[in-house]
Amino acid sequence: MTSAACSRKRRTASDTDVRRESCDHFARLKRALLILAVALPVHAANWPEHPQLHAVRATAPPVIDANLDDPAWQKAPEFTDFTQHDPDDMKPPTMRTSVRIVYDV
Repeated sequence: MTSAACSRKRRTASDTDVRRESCDHFARLKRALLILAVALPVHAANWPEHPQLHAVRATAPPVIDANLDDPAWQKAPEFTDFTQHDPDDMKPPTMRTSVRIVYDV
């Protein structure tokens, strides 16, 4: 039953009960579809299978100069399991991307 049918004037008591029940069902269905429409894209935007990145403790403070020759960066594992989000969701990246995480005291 459409929302226009739900708002029409009711004629009899039994007819009113049937229409009210149909209208309640229609309203619940609309709410459920709205929740799904919002929840699915939010879920799809999350990382697949929650990848883990591991930080390595550096024995000396790393030099942050875009040069990965520093021993601290060499000891850190390289993370490259990225995927695209836009324009091709979940496809491999078009540009090579890597991350290394180190920390010091």
